[in-house]
Amino acid sequence: MKIVIGIPSYLPDNKEVREYRFNRLKALINKCNQLFNLPIYIITQNYKEEKLYLVGYKNVMLSEDYTPLGIVRARRKLREYFLNSDYDYLIMLDDDIIIYGSSGKSYLKQIEENPDCFIENNDLRIQLFAISKKIYSQIDFIDVSPEHGEAFEDRIFVESLRVKFPEARRIFKDTGLFEDSPATADIHSTWYKGQDIKSMLANTEEIIAKIKNT
Repeated sequence: MKIVIGIPSYLPDNKEVREYRFNRLKALINKCNQLFNLPIYIITQNYKEEKLYLVGYKNVMLSEDYTPLGIVRARRKLREYFLNSDYDYLIMLDDDIIIYGSSGKSYLKQIEENPDCFIENNDLRIQLFAISKKIYSQIDFIDVSPEHGEAFEDRIFVESLRVKFPEARRIFKDTGLFEDSPATADIHSTWYKGQDIKSMLANTEEIIAKIKNT
């Protein structure tokens, strides 16, 4: 089975925030290489000389450089790459997260043991989430904009998977890995600008309810 890690990444123009976020991405790449030793494909948005640094990683592949796409469109670009590649499974990561753990063997073994599935590590967001090509070819992220306070695309996506493919759902067990995401607590977030989170959660639940009733 061929597995690839996919990371959508955006660097803002502000020098301080840009440097901070790029350092987080580099730390994530290094941790992934320590744990998994897998190819990593990065959707790059608003990158400049940073691309020259990343090409130094032999296992890192870079998209063409896009202007800011927004969260959903960046995820869709990653999906498009994956479906047109020869990889069987995609591990989906965000560029600002931190992964804790000393070994990725159990995590990868559980992917190998569950072909043609989607595997959750957290029941609220896409954290250390893995999805097979067979499943991902039949579903996409819906067109909502977290940046504009509409809803949480990741929760909607996972719930859609649960509804449409219940037989393909798996949960990672005792991998020894933990992902920490700062989410709305991140002062360097590139999407959170004081949106009404309660309203976003309500909108998200409303969309999920419609999905369950269709």
